[in-house]
Amino acid sequence: MNISNYNVKDAYLRAIAQVSGTSQKNVKEDIHIAKVAPGGWSGGRAILEIYCEGWIPSPDANFETWLQIDEVANNLIRDKYPNTTRQFFHEPVNGAVVCVWEA
Repeated sequence: MNISNYNVKDAYLRAIAQVSGTSQKNVKEDIHIAKVAPGGWSGGRAILEIYCEGWIPSPDANFETWLQIDEVANNLIRDKYPNTTRQFFHEPVNGAVVCVWEA
C-alpha cells in the first residue's frame, strides 16, 4: 500500500492537534518531512521530524501523550487506507525533537 510521507505528515498533524487540543494552524510549521527538514536530526532517514516548540508537547514529560498521538495518527491512516498493515511510531531525539518512523 503506497502511503506517502505527506499522508503520514497529515495524520500526525491532525493527531497532534486533536490530542493537544489546539488547531492544526498552531502546529503545522513544526512538522517536517525528514528529507527536507531544516534541523536534519535524522539525516533524512526518518519519515518526519517534529519540533516540539510552542503547542507541540515535549516527548520528555509527555510519554503517554505521544503514545496517544501515535495511536490517533495510525487510526487516521487506517481510516484512509483500510487494508494497510503499516504502522508508524515516534522516537524522541532529544527534549525538543521527535522523529517518526515506520515500524
